[in-house]
Amino acid sequence: MTTKPTLFHDIDGVLFGVYDEEFQLRPGIKPWLKWAHESFEVVWLTTWEPEKIKTLLSVIFAEKYLKALPVMPVVCADWKLCESKAAWLQQMMNQRPELEWYWIDDDMSAKELENNQLPKARCIQVSPKGAGALVELREKLEKLRYDEMVKALS
Repeated sequence: MTTKPTLFHDIDGVLFGVYDEEFQLRPGIKPWLKWAHESFEVVWLTTWEPEKIKTLLSVIFAEKYLKALPVMPVVCADWKLCESKAAWLQQMMNQRPELEWYWIDDDMSAKELENNQLPKARCIQVSPKGAGALVELREKLEKLRYDEMVKALS
């Protein structure tokens, strides 16, 4: 059994975005979350508390008549004692260099990535604006994973 890569996942600016001049949940959030959890070990790298993430997921996946809801694990990064998410991620990569990972966030700077020696290819900045960001993000992640697989085989 192969291990799934880890996806460090922000919430505001990724699951929520600005479109139609409102800050709101993006279209396609449910298929995005299903795909993300099937394809990755999702670790929430956000300021949101675990209980609020569980509540958000339960609302997103609440089906008509509240049929059995899929159980999505809520694993949160404990990064708040670090100066930034990037600094925490750099510490994590030093502790677990074998880990295959990606980080998605709307708020990351090239300088912060460079200062923390994080590879830009694994750090994907999501536009906080627009309704189609989750579709674009999935396409980008699928391409990155495909390119890495091809590279590993050659």
